[in-house]
Amino acid sequence: MVHLENRLATLIGRKHCIAVGRGATALWLAFRAIRDAQRNVLVLPATLCLSPAFVAQLAGFQLEFCDVEPSTGNLSPEKLERLLASNSSVRAVLLAHLYGQPAKIKKIKAICSAFDVLLIEDVAQALGASTEGRMLGAFGDVTILSFGHTKILDAGGGGALLLDDDALADELRSASRDLPNRHPESSIWAEDYRKAYYALAPLTEQQPRLRSLIGALGAAFPKMYVYRFEHTLVDPIDHQLDQIDREIDHRRAMASGYAERLRGLPLSFMETDSESVPWRFNIKLEEKWRNAALTALRNENFDASSWYPALPPFFRFDGEWEAQYPGASDIEAGIVNLWVDRSVTRSRVMSCCESLARSFDRIGEKA
Repeated sequence: MVHLENRLATLIGRKHCIAVGRGATALWLAFRAIRDAQRNVLVLPATLCLSPAFVAQLAGFQLEFCDVEPSTGNLSPEKLERLLASNSSVRAVLLAHLYGQPAKIKKIKAICSAFDVLLIEDVAQALGASTEGRMLGAFGDVTILSFGHTKILDAGGGGALLLDDDALADELRSASRDLPNRHPESSIWAEDYRKAYYALAPLTEQQPRLRSLIGALGAAFPKMYVYRFEHTLVDPIDHQLDQIDREIDHRRAMASGYAERLRGLPLSFMETDSESVPWRFNIKLEEKWRNAALTALRNENFDASSWYPALPPFFRFDGEWEAQYPGASDIEAGIVNLWVDRSVTRSRVMSCCESLARSFDRIGEKA
């Protein structure tokens, strides 16, 4: 395991790496280590998956949300600065490089430093991406990696914390030794969670207040998020790291194929740059067309998702949340994610684009 930790630290450019059971465990350990009774608020992006919010609550933090840029899904520096200026109880900010697109990390780090707020950098969807020639994950006070399902490198599990602070690293490493083993029923709990989520999700479209029921699911499965690293993952993660350049090249090539073939259709592309590593290829459609397009793609057996719904209503429902978080609302209404990993080929990308074009033709005929 030490070899793997050293390899990850070298890859990202950090002094210390601590391997743990999953990315959510890494977040939980970081949150527990930095919590402060006087400053107990954690800021999260308003567009993000639910797991970071779940484990932040498990660690004892109160949640605050900051809106995102609709063009990337990443934290808006301007809105973050206003939020920190208005709330002196913020201890830390979680920044995720969403969809593999680098956030404005240098500007956000400077803002956090100005308000004496810690920055947790989540690279779960962006491993291998960089900004101005420097690897993502090299900027935060603590960085989080994940090798679980759907991540850039999918080894079936595992996560890590990376940092430069010697004292904090000693504390986190000591805490990691006290983590429990992965519970034998973890897979059952994960399936139960999935079933509960997808049973409730359609109901929330009719009654948005029911999102709070989904937001409560994390508390029902706390042991699913926190456990120690499994040594059987060393070789799979090592193998995935051997393949990282090939994986990045493939993802970029597939994204380029989508971009080339989807031009001219009534949709927009989420912003990317040459240093990003696509988690998926992300487009936005008008809300009236999005669900029909998703249904058409899935009916023809193409993988497509609509991640992520806005996070705030799951934890603090406010009928005005769409006005408060317009960037997150915009993404929720229109996002479509198309697969770019090595399960996808160039011909599959072409067929997917043709399917999407046909769906627009059918929608146009009905209009």
